[in-house]
Amino acid sequence: MADNLPTVADLIADALDLSGTEIGLAVSSAPLVSRLPFVESSDGIFHRYIAQVADPKVAFVGETDGRDFSHSIDVEVAARCQILDFSFAVRKSTADTWRQRGGARAYLNREGLRHIASAMRTLESQILNNTDTANGFAGLPTHASLDGVNDEMVVDAGGTTANTGSSVYLMRLGDEDGVCGVFRGGVKPFELGEPVVQNMATADGRSAPHFHRAGTGWFGLQLGGAFTTSRIANITEDAGATLTDDLIFEAINKHPADQQPNVIVMSARSREQLRASRTAVNDTGEPAPRPSEVSGVPLIVVESMRDDEQLLHPPGT
Repeated sequence: MADNLPTVADLIADALDLSGTEIGLAVSSAPLVSRLPFVESSDGIFHRYIAQVADPKVAFVGETDGRDFSHSIDVEVAARCQILDFSFAVRKSTADTWRQRGGARAYLNREGLRHIASAMRTLESQILNNTDTANGFAGLPTHASLDGVNDEMVVDAGGTTANTGSSVYLMRLGDEDGVCGVFRGGVKPFELGEPVVQNMATADGRSAPHFHRAGTGWFGLQLGGAFTTSRIANITEDAGATLTDDLIFEAINKHPADQQPNVIVMSARSREQLRASRTAVNDTGEPAPRPSEVSGVPLIVVESMRDDEQLLHPPGT
């Protein structure tokens, strides 16, 4: 991973007046996003980048023989940044009751911190689940190398029970050849405005003064290339379809030697399945400890990773 790429913590620190502890609290509930490097978009709301999809073909030849020349294949990808809105409003009288605990400003800062934390989780869920298909950016499940069970970068765990699926993503986070988040160039990634008092409607349809803070950011996702991310799909609780080390190594082997994954992202259920699979082959018979890595690649357990996915089928089925 390139050392000079900012993370979400850097983006928040640059835009908001929060302490290091507060920033840590905001990103701790989104462990993938907290590690994901970010780059500025190349063209406003669009981010155009070149992704390699095939290596050139070379071969040994006889001393007097020739061969057909080849070349690597790149495609230009245009990823669109979408608006993530974390604005909020609270009744002025409610915020004012915090006079003994720092006043209205302290109340609004607490609420702002919680909205930022929620924004991080929403951003993470969009990456992993493509949660908002109408207004969100394209998440991992939509990418051509990951959306079919027969795709080159997909491993099929073999689950058959509908709507009980999970996926595990192995990613190489990093620079232009890795997976990055994208934020709109020329605009602060996180903008939480100053509180403004304005009349707003209450539950009874009347109006009352509220503190309003506008909060927005523009975000997208860059995959970097066809070999930066692999997916283990159709993990269920069916016999023979739970997560194992063998499935993870099968996915690792789909990555070229120079694009090996540096994180493995999964749900808590998948981590427990992996632990149980290790217990089954433990010489001592003792329960295996909770796994934190596979062959040196760290596991990231993400709360937003679903265990009720639709099963991934071959294209057209």
